[in-house]
Parts: sequence; C-alpha cells; structure tokens
Amino acid sequence: MIITAVTLLFVLYGIIYLWFYVPYGGPDFLWRPDSQLIIQMPEPESSLQAGDRVLSINGTTSRRMRPIYPLPLQAEYEFTVQRDSEIITVPVFVDAPLNSATVSFYLPATVLSLAGWLVGTIILLLARYNNRQAVATGLIFLLSAAVLIGIQASLEGAPGVWVAGHALIFIQAISWVYLGTIPRSRPLSPRIRHLFTGLYTVAAVLGLAAVYEVIVLFPQGTSFQELVGASLYSLGFLLSALGLITCVLLIAMRLLRLPRGAYLRQQLAILLIFIAIGTLPAMFLTILPRAIWDVTLLPFPAAIALMLFIPAGYLFVIYRNGFLGLDLFFSRVIYLVLLSLLVFVFYTGGLYLVQRWLQLPGSDVLAPATVIFFPTLLLTLYASEPISRFVQQVIYGNIVLSQESLAELALTLSARPEMATLENMVTAVARKLDIPQVLLALKDDTGKLVPVGNATAWPTTVPQSVAKLQKPLLRSRHEDSQQHGTLLSAFSWAELLIPVCIRQEFIGVLALSRPGADGFFNARQVNFLTQAAGVLAVGSENITLFESTRKLSRQLLAVQEQERKKLSLQIHDEPLQRITYATSVIDQVVAEAEQKESITAVLQKAAAHLRTAASTLREICAGLYPPSREQGIELAIREIANHFHDAYGLETAVSIHNESQSTIVDHELATAICRILTEALHNIVKHAPKAQAKIALSLSQEKLNLTVIDDGPGANLNGQSVSELIRQHHLGIVGMHEWARLVDGVLRIEAGKPTGTVVHLACPIPI
Repeated sequence: MIITAVTLLFVLYGIIYLWFYVPYGGPDFLWRPDSQLIIQMPEPESSLQAGDRVLSINGTTSRRMRPIYPLPLQAEYEFTVQRDSEIITVPVFVDAPLNSATVSFYLPATVLSLAGWLVGTIILLLARYNNRQAVATGLIFLLSAAVLIGIQASLEGAPGVWVAGHALIFIQAISWVYLGTIPRSRPLSPRIRHLFTGLYTVAAVLGLAAVYEVIVLFPQGTSFQELVGASLYSLGFLLSALGLITCVLLIAMRLLRLPRGAYLRQQLAILLIFIAIGTLPAMFLTILPRAIWDVTLLPFPAAIALMLFIPAGYLFVIYRNGFLGLDLFFSRVIYLVLLSLLVFVFYTGGLYLVQRWLQLPGSDVLAPATVIFFPTLLLTLYASEPISRFVQQVIYGNIVLSQESLAELALTLSARPEMATLENMVTAVARKLDIPQVLLALKDDTGKLVPVGNATAWPTTVPQSVAKLQKPLLRSRHEDSQQHGTLLSAFSWAELLIPVCIRQEFIGVLALSRPGADGFFNARQVNFLTQAAGVLAVGSENITLFESTRKLSRQLLAVQEQERKKLSLQIHDEPLQRITYATSVIDQVVAEAEQKESITAVLQKAAAHLRTAASTLREICAGLYPPSREQGIELAIREIANHFHDAYGLETAVSIHNESQSTIVDHELATAICRILTEALHNIVKHAPKAQAKIALSLSQEKLNLTVIDDGPGANLNGQSVSELIRQHHLGIVGMHEWARLVDGVLRIEAGKPTGTVVHLACPIPI
C-alpha cells in the first residue's frame, strides 16, 4: 500500500506539473547534447530560429532537470539565446489556450502512466503473499508508470522527477525483459536468475551514473555525451525499447516451445493477443500512415487507449484462474475491439481508395461513404462469427463444450439409470476436459455422503460445511478463505468443488482436480461442469427412484414366494386331503354295491372327477412351490428338467458337480435358482421349441454356478440394462435379474458359439 501510494503521488505530481506549470504556448525545445537546450520549432511569428541555444530565460540559466520556465508562470518571457557566435535577447509570448497539439503531446504519458499505476495497484492488492509472479508484475507496472511520467515531466524540467525518468529507466528496461518470463509454471533456473542478477547490477550502475550526471554534471553545463560521446538519456530509451522487444520475443519463443493444449501455452497466446492489440494498431494505423502518407487512419487518442491492453493482458492472465468473470468480460471486449478494428480499417481504407479512384476532393465524402457503407455492413455480418470463434478458441481453448454434450449425458442416464452409468458419465466428462482425477459423492439413505465408484481419493473426514455449498468453490479463489479453508484442506487434491443439488437441496458434491498437468478452470468449463452437475443430480434422483422400485420388486418376489408356499400348503393340507378321503370312501361304497350297476356307474364317474381334481391340485401345488426344493437343490433341478421334458418335450441334459457334499444351499438361494432355471427353460420352449438344452450346476464351499445352454437361434442380452429390457418388454428376463440380485448374484445372457444362448448365474453361497 505504501509503494502504490508513493507511486500515485509521484505520477500525480508529474501530471499536475505538465498540465498546470508548463505554458501551452512557446517554442518546442530539444536537449542536444544532453545538457544544452536547443530551439527545435519556434512560434510562427517569433524571432527565434530553429537551432538557437537557450542560455537563460528571464535571467535564469537553463539547466537540465530544472524548470525551463521560471515559476510562477508569466505570459511573456525573455529568452537569451546563442545563434552561431552571437548572443541575443528575445521576448517570447507563451500564453496560449489549451490546444490539440499540447493535448496530443501530454495525453499519452498521462493516460498510460495512470493506467499502469491502476493495473499495478490492482495486481498487488489481489496478490497473495506467495504469488511472487503477481507481486513482480505489479511492481514492474508501478515502475513503468513512474518512469513514463518521469520522462515526459523531466523534459519540461519538473524538479525531482528525473529520479524515475533518467535513473530508473535502466531498471525498467531489465524489468521488461523479466516480464517476458511471466507467467510461468516453474521457478526460473539458477542460471537465468544469475543472468538477471547481472543485468540488474549493470542497470543499477547505469542508474547511479545517471544520478551523478544530474547532480554533478548538469549543474556544470556538461554531460556524459559531451565528455565520452555517449548519451545516457538515449541509452535509456534504447535499452527500454530493446527490453520491450525482448519481452515480446521471449513470450513468442516460450509459446512455440510448449506442446499444444498446454495451459501455459494458452496463457502466453492470450498475452500475445493483448500485446498485439495494444501495439499493432498504433504502429500500422497511426504512426506508419502518418510518416509515409501523412494520413492518420486511427486517431491518436484511440491508439493510446488500445495500449492499455498490454497491462490489462497481464492482469487477465495472472488472475483469470481465480476470477472467472474476467474470462467473460475480456472475451467480449476482445471480440468487440477486433471486430471494430476490422470494420474501421475496411471502412477508412475503402473510403480513401474510393476517393482516390473517383478523384474527389477531400471535402466530398458523401459519395464514397455511400459506396463503401454496404460492403462494410456485409463485412460486419460475415466477420462476426469467425472473429467470435477465434476469440473463444484463444480464451477457452479447443475443447468444445456444448449443450449437445449435456443432452447426450442426460439421454445416457435416462437410458441406463444405474450407478455404474453415473460413474461412467463422470469419468467421461473428466476425460473430455483432461481432468486426471474426479470424484462424485452422493447422500445415502442416512444422509451420509458416500463416494460413487473409486473411493481412494475420498477424505477420511469430511467437514460438515460441505453440505452448505450452494455454488462452485474454486481453490485458486478461496484457498485463503477462513470459511472454506477447512473444506479445501479436506479435499487437498481438488481444484474445484461443485455442489450437486436437486430442487435447491444439497444431495452430493463433485470434486475435480486441475485440468491437465498445470491448468486451471476457466469460466466456460466451470459453467459446463455446473450444468453437468445438475444433470447428474437429476440422474441420481432417477437412479434412486429406479433402484427403490427394483428393491420393492425384489421384496414383492420374496413375499410372493412365501404366499405361494403358504397357498400350496393350504391346498395340500385341507381341500386336497378331503378330496382324497372322499375318493377313498366312494371307492369303498362302489366295492360294497357292485350289484347295483346304476349306482356303481355314478359313483365311479364321481370318483374319476375327484381323482382328476386331486391331480390338478397336486400340479398347482407343485407349480406354486415344488416339494423337491425341500429335498435339496440337486433334486429340484432334476425335477424341473423332467417337468419340461414331460410337458413340452424339451430334451435336457443335467450335469451337477458338487465339490463338497457338505455344501448346503439355503431356501432363498434354492428358490432363486429354481425360478431362474424355470424362466430360462420357458424361453427355450417359447423361442426355440426344437432346441436341446444343457443344464450344468457347480457347487463349492463359497460359490455356486448355474449354466443353461441351448442350440437355438441365439440372443445376446448381456449389454442391455434393466431399463432397456423393460422397454423391450423382456419382463421374464427382468425377473431373472431381480432373482439374481436378491441373492447377490450376477446373471449374464449371451449368444452361444456358433449358435444358441448361454445363461450363466454366479452367486455366493451364504455361510
């Protein structure tokens, strides 16, 4: 704060001196050699001549770095000048109103020095204690502001400003070179640091020589240029210009050496765009046309304003990773400036060429303006989109993030509402943005955050403040915040935390590391990820509902099976027993009354109907709950195979391998196996009635495998989710999957080789 305040006072002092303590009229001066004041351009009606050496003004000897016009200002001064060998005294009227020549001479230094101070101050105020690049950049721009106004004000003799304009300019020249190494992802090598130490040492020596010149030589009326033939003033300008050129060359060389897609390369490209906007229009539209054709395409104030892009570019690349709004602001500003420059150049250049072609006088601009207006309008319409794409690519990179990507994400989640799909979608989004590490955590039934998928990066202790997240949390912006510091410390690897909310209710968090090796998130990426988190929130809600439905379905299956068993027992124990008893009584009556043929025939017919009813009830009982299940899984499988052979003529071959005869399959597992086997054989009968089936059961102490193979036409349903099977009305297959999940098993239905279908169930055997 002290440095910025002192620099501001220095800049304001120089500006106030230029605008209020230097007369707006009078001749233009030139210090040649450095200690002699020479008339460069006298007033039109003055008796002064170009080349006159000013010895004194109002009796005060003219010395460099002292006020040229003795204060307070007067309307008229008496100049004592040397013309050849003659010394003459000439009265010079200097009182004049503010004019365009004075404004064009003082305005650039005024605007650029204030802008340099403002940008440098902002960079320093936002810089963290450990961000040395930001601190160095801020100090360099403060130094540049002081040197710029010091050079301008020292030419007019403002007392004391020579410290910056004549001495510190050498430090500034080396600082421009150092600025070419910013931004960077790694510290400078020892060799480069030693090189800068040597350069700053040389600059300090030259600065001390400049101090000696001001304090000792100038009061004596001499300078280093007169003593040794070298002008420190010109040398300072030359080194400063070389430093600026070296800065641009360093940035360009570093950009070319970096691989495509590197975040630092993108930063350097952005910086070059800003520097180009700040320098090229002034060079090619103002300075060169003025020097060659005496025509100024771009007004001087506009060229000065564009130079503000140079410090603004450094502000942007240093802080864009913490202030995402800068991306949006500067992308729009660059787009508007580039489009405006293109349209302006086309219009003014076309206007000039049309005037020359039609040989019109300079005052007649209506006709050429009309001719060039419509082509300029068409250019604006057709150039808008390419310029916008160019700016978007420079600011945000080559990664295309569109609403179509989000729609595809939502469509995939709706087609396969499963946690595995959710995990795959998170991984796909991270891969699209080149994010090496990503983690999604969602609340479970108890309200506890549980990671989805790989949980190796999940912190052991999650602060409760994570549930208070309402907007994305960026480490580079909030790392020093007391409110979010604990949360960011828990996710030490994460650069970005995005809350996952549904109906403004927090249900989870999406944690992402930095994109690439050294990258940061930009505004477009954060906006895309925020929308993706919303899609994931809706998808997780659908998954929760879908899983709840499936869980309810499995519970219904279990309840249904219990009801089947209960109903089977009730039919067997009550009505079936009574029918059996009634049948036996009728048989006894028939045996005793054989002599009565009419009664015997009726009773025999009634007994036949009762036997048929009893047989039907037994079949119903067996279908509801086969008694063979109570006698073991092996017998149950053989009974099912025999049933399909007798009922449908299905040829089956049963193979059972039990590694340990002591393996016991509980009732729930046996039920699931029987239901899956029954549905598999039903599908064979339905879709391949002439096929043959092989049933293989393998048992061990811990695992059970059931395989059903047929030689029919075949079907591959293994890649389809449960939701897809439901939409295709494969409800029997869905039931098989639910029975498998009920016993923690995995069911696969694949096409056989060369033909047929393979149904495979693998599940653990409860101990």
